[in-house]
Amino acid sequence: MQYDLRLSYAPLSRAAYIASLPTLANAATFIGQDPSGVSRAVQRLGIEPFAWGNRDKRLAIADVLRLAIYAKRATPEEVAARLLAWTDRYHLSRVETFKAEIDAFFAAAPEPQTRSDETFIAELRAALPEPWAERAEAIYRAHAANIR
Repeated sequence: MQYDLRLSYAPLSRAAYIASLPTLANAATFIGQDPSGVSRAVQRLGIEPFAWGNRDKRLAIADVLRLAIYAKRATPEEVAARLLAWTDRYHLSRVETFKAEIDAFFAAAPEPQTRSDETFIAELRAALPEPWAERAEAIYRAHAANIR
């Protein structure tokens, strides 16, 4: 009896990859949020985690970064750094793969849009009570003048 070894290794490779992905609890730690908050965000964003075993769920790298943007607890760059440090410690063989996935995520992200000073100040005035808005505008204008 002969076995096609290529086929027998294909599922192991995918399984090993999924096993190395962060769990919901790992993602919560990277983002700085409790796991239940991450679970709710996964549902709201329509993210499909990978099932692992009976209860464990794992997230794709891009989904962890999407959750970071949604949660607004840590920047996606901070989360990516924490994720890579974790990968370096626990899944050394996946570091390059995860780096490539992180790079692809940031390459696909839209460029941040700059706003004019007047647009920013209008938003600031709309969000703050008048005395605070005046003070915040004065501080902003003083710093903006030093930057240019």
